[in-house]
Amino acid sequence: MSLTLYSCPETRSMRSLWLLNELGVPFELSDMPFDHKFLRAKEYLAIHPLGRIPALVDGDLTLFESGAICEYLCEKYNSPLNRPVGHPERPHWLQWIHYAETLLV
Repeated sequence: MSLTLYSCPETRSMRSLWLLNELGVPFELSDMPFDHKFLRAKEYLAIHPLGRIPALVDGDLTLFESGAICEYLCEKYNSPLNRPVGHPERPHWLQWIHYAETLLV
């Protein structure tokens, strides 16, 4: 499996999880407890150097900001949710992707 999402319930990772399901792309979910024993484990720190959630691994690429993950997935999978560069709605689309970052949790 190429895509792996590291997630914890009731965190900003729910945005990435929702989008992956909305896009219908195959992915592996690594559902982690919200516990420093797991988030600060050496194995997870190799994925996210601050031990935070979410993290998305796509082959050799690792992303760990939910807004960046949303943009990346929409662009990679040519989602109808995407507003590409030059689209008149792109500035507002970016605003709401990143605004949601502060409100969901």
